[in-house]
Amino acid sequence: MRVIKNKDLKKICPNTKYVNCIFYLNDIKPDDFSGCEFDNCSFRGNCVDLCLTAKDLTSIPHWIFELDNLQTLNLSYNKITEIPKEIEQLSGLKSLYLDGNRISEIPKEMMSLSCLRFLGLGNNQIIEIPEEIGKLSKLVSICVGGNKIAKIPGELGLLSSLGYLNLENNQITEISKEICQLDCLEDLKLSGNNISQIPVEIGYLSKLSSLFLNNNKIAKIPKEIGQLSSLEQLYLNNNKIVEVPQQIEMLSSLRYLKLRNNEIAKIPKEIGKLSSLKSLDLGNNHILEIPTEIGENARLIDLFLGRNQITEIPQQITQLSHLKFLSLRHNKIDKIPKEIKVFFDSSKRFWNF
Repeated sequence: MRVIKNKDLKKICPNTKYVNCIFYLNDIKPDDFSGCEFDNCSFRGNCVDLCLTAKDLTSIPHWIFELDNLQTLNLSYNKITEIPKEIEQLSGLKSLYLDGNRISEIPKEMMSLSCLRFLGLGNNQIIEIPEEIGKLSKLVSICVGGNKIAKIPGELGLLSSLGYLNLENNQITEISKEICQLDCLEDLKLSGNNISQIPVEIGYLSKLSSLFLNNNKIAKIPKEIGQLSSLEQLYLNNNKIVEVPQQIEMLSSLRYLKLRNNEIAKIPKEIGKLSSLKSLDLGNNHILEIPTEIGENARLIDLFLGRNQITEIPQQITQLSHLKFLSLRHNKIDKIPKEIKVFFDSSKRFWNF
């Protein structure tokens, strides 16, 4: 390995050891660091973005904390085990991505990054979100999915600009009421936890467009769900839901409704009021009957009703002019009406039963 000492430099060469050097860099490329070692070096210049993903790093290189103008730091998919307290030196940092590492703790020093807008810490080993998270008032996006978090701190409710929150695949048992104070929240992902209840305060999230709660233990959808006037995607697959509330009809913007693998016995007739609905999945439930109002869902493209106890198909299915796919496998349907056969056979629609 080549060794360079006591130099002022404007570029980095791979497979080189630098000792007591000062670097003046405006642009840093990941490949520049291949096989390099730095001993008592400092970095200066106007470097704004730094991406060192999948470089087998076991720690955050110390020289990074000397990049005074750094705004975006992406160190995802390495083997980093901790975030050092020196992270607070990156006072202008706006985006920090450390997804796919081995981090177990979020240091309190990170809460001094007052400019931070995007925070990615998904797929690590984090147990707790510190209460001080509420100090990061400019955050618009947080991803901490795929960790070991058991509780959502109420202080998250202080993040008034937050639009995206991913807490999927953790060990959370409760949705804190404070989350429902996030006026700007548009995407909330909580699939793969141990949540048993949706709080009635969910109705306060007037800007929410996507709500993912798959793979939990939820038994009831609160009627307040109907207050989510901006909701476009509602995913509740693999829960213990027994009933779809009538207030579902108020979701005029809803395009995707996924309720597969629950304990639902009846499709409410109000389902026909969902004028924007494109995809409806109620497969693997206990449904006995398809309401005739299904024919009012004029924009419906996909309809999944397999693995239920349905005995007949209503003629109103033929009113769904945009329907491309219908699944009715594993039901108790003995006979398909002629007009329904003609409806499917005379078009490019696909169906199975």
